[in-house]
Amino acid sequence: MHRWRLRKTKGLALMRYVPRNLGDLHSVLHRLLRDEMPVEASEETGITAKSVGDLRRLSSWPGGLVVETPLHPGRPESIVKISMASRR
Repeated sequence: MHRWRLRKTKGLALMRYVPRNLGDLHSVLHRLLRDEMPVEASEETGITAKSVGDLRRLSSWPGGLVVETPLHPGRPESIVKISMASRR
């Protein structure tokens, strides 16, 4: 799994990951994220999960997607974001 740098968006610090498989995704989600935390996935990802709990219940992971998790997950405005990985 590739771990990317820390970035800030709308005042929130986010860590960026590119999980290659379901095991990598579970490693990212294991990091103190509660099941109720909302998930925002861009439409082109094909991910329909609305919460971290939904992500944990997925049976497959397509790869090539970026998962951004909050550096401080205890904040009420914390959200997990999923988008397509950019090809450079």
